[in-house]
Amino acid sequence: RGETPGKIYGLSAANGRLFASSHLGPIHCFGAAGGEAKTVAPARENPWSPEPLKAAGGAAKHLLEQAGVSKGYALLLGAGDGAFAAELVRQSGLNVVCVESDPAVAETARRSLAAAGLYGARVSVQVVPSGPLPHTTGMMDLVARVPDAPDTVPFTADEAWRVLRPYGGVMCVAGDADALELGAGREFVRLRLA
Repeated sequence: RGETPGKIYGLSAANGRLFASSHLGPIHCFGAAGGEAKTVAPARENPWSPEPLKAAGGAAKHLLEQAGVSKGYALLLGAGDGAFAAELVRQSGLNVVCVESDPAVAETARRSLAAAGLYGARVSVQVVPSGPLPHTTGMMDLVARVPDAPDTVPFTADEAWRVLRPYGGVMCVAGDADALELGAGREFVRLRLA
């Protein structure tokens, strides 16, 4: 007889064992009496070198301070190498969606985030070549541009405003707030929808 924390959502039996998944995430395995209990965690690595990761951590901290948003949904325009998204997830309660126009850049970010054990649960990368963003109007609590994303990311300010949550959503863009350009850079201008 064994106990599991949380509410069990699924059961499966194979090779004389019972597998149970809970709402908390872990999968528990039960076998015949006398076996030794052990925890197996997925292998995780840090795919980013120290200096770029430190820079991404500083930029994420700065964005979070400027935005004043620490939970909900964030839309990042561009994916970069994934380090900025990873740091946003690590430093906040945000669920992060990156939109990237270049499939190769998106794949690199996905692989890096997966290697770090972050991809899928609270961060995803979507390929959106151009045009309207595939998100519901007013869905995002925070919209920002990845600091190291190229200026060629083809998302307009109008689309960024459309997906931003009314009455409290925050857009942090680089440059002049009046121009609403989503240009690259590490200095953010905070714009809040009232």
